[in-house]
Amino acid sequence: MDCAALILAGGSSRRMGQDKALLELDGEPLIARTSRVAAAVGDSVWLCSPQPDRYLSWLPQTVHCLTEPQPSGPQGPLTALAWALPQIKADWVLLLACDLPRLAIAPLQAWRQQVEPLPEDCLAAIARTEQGWEPLVGFYRPAIATTIAPWLAQGRRDFQGWLNSITVAELALGDRDWLTNCNTPEEWKALQHS
Repeated sequence: MDCAALILAGGSSRRMGQDKALLELDGEPLIARTSRVAAAVGDSVWLCSPQPDRYLSWLPQTVHCLTEPQPSGPQGPLTALAWALPQIKADWVLLLACDLPRLAIAPLQAWRQQVEPLPEDCLAAIARTEQGWEPLVGFYRPAIATTIAPWLAQGRRDFQGWLNSITVAELALGDRDWLTNCNTPEEWKALQHS
């Protein structure tokens, strides 16, 4: 099974007040941490961003950059996924948000093993919590992009609604702590002191 990893780094980080991908944890920007984990799990690593050049100095040269078109209005991660997937040649694509400071290699490798035997007609494999799907750490087949386009054409950009409209294999989730993300300065400060 050929599995690529796709990192999304296109958000505006409005609530954080600064680019979340460049927040440093233990002296390392989150984008560098995420790319390191991605390389340990995926056979290739891709970055999707409207401004990938701003991250190049923190990424290995082996990372492939996709320059997402500058949005004319609010877009979101589902739009980025629909745009990027057709450009990646792989059986599965592991989607990763750039703002996951506790992202861990071992559970992602275990998930990759769970995904490998899934039948061809299974287009997504994602964990679910009480709050819903965890779409920004999940596996997608590139062919799933064709199911996103009609959703976006309706003016919808919500990941949860789209995932609830298709068949998704649920991945087993034990400790949820490694999926923690930070959206505000308060959350970032709390994470650094935990």
